[in-house]
Formats: sequence, C-alpha cells, structure tokens
Amino acid sequence: MIYEKKLLKLTQWTTNLERPRLTANLIVIHWIGPYPTQTVYDVRHWWEIDPNYHSAHYTAKGPKVLQTMEENQVAYHAGDSRNYSAIGIEVVPATQGGDFAEDTIATLAELCAGIRERWTIKDILRRYDGVQKKDCPRFYCPQTKGDGRWMDLKARLIA
Repeated sequence: MIYEKKLLKLTQWTTNLERPRLTANLIVIHWIGPYPTQTVYDVRHWWEIDPNYHSAHYTAKGPKVLQTMEENQVAYHAGDSRNYSAIGIEVVPATQGGDFAEDTIATLAELCAGIRERWTIKDILRRYDGVQKKDCPRFYCPQTKGDGRWMDLKARLIA
C-alpha cells in the first residue's frame, strides 16, 4: 500500500463543524461512480471545489491510498447518521461497471486491517446498506446482482 495524507480543508461542506468528532465502529465502502480513469487526487479535488456535502476519510485506487480526513473527524459520505460512526473509504473502480481491481482490493484489505487495529470496528458495510439504498458500490449491490460479490469482497476485507 502506498499511503499519502493530504487533508481536506475543514468547511461546512466537508464535515460537521458543530459536531466534528467521530467514534468509529463501522467502515463504509463506496465507489466514486463510473470513472475508472480518475485518480485519488481527482476525487479529492472534486470535494475541494464542489459546494455540496461530501467527503470521505480515504480514497483508494490500485496500491494508492489518499487520506483526506482524520479518522476521528466526521466525513460526509454515508448519506445518513452513519457519518457519525463510520470511516468512509471511496474506491476508484477498475471499470465503468464498478468492479474493483485486484490490487485495489488488496490495498482495501490492508487499509481496513489498519483501521480495525485502531478502532473497535463491528462491521464493514456498503453505502447501500444504509437508509437510502443507494447503489454504492454499484458492482457489489443488488441492482447488479452483486450481493454475492459483496459477500466475497467483505470476506477478503475482514480476513
């Protein structure tokens, strides 16, 4: 895993400034959308310039991990109250269909293992598993018959 830390500026668009502390007991996995040519820096740049509520703690692609929020800060990634109890990881997919590359999965497994050493994590979830049922990460959601793929991926992330 190639790790880099380049934190986002804390604004109303990236964190809850009135309730900034996170007590993590979940990891939520996302995809950035059907944009396999994006880099981890492109994702961070989008969060910096777009005035909407979005951020995550990490972005991963291949062996690269970019940390954009401190783990103890609230990030806007889950679309629900899990923002206050989850560390969010955005993944740049290998294809427009949303599957993750093998080297990205290996990186995710290493990243999740490190997070699990620092926090008492009770589960690793998809964004889909929240109240919105957003198809995120799409390749691993029911909308693409991806529940089995999610279970396989999740098993690799908690191994």
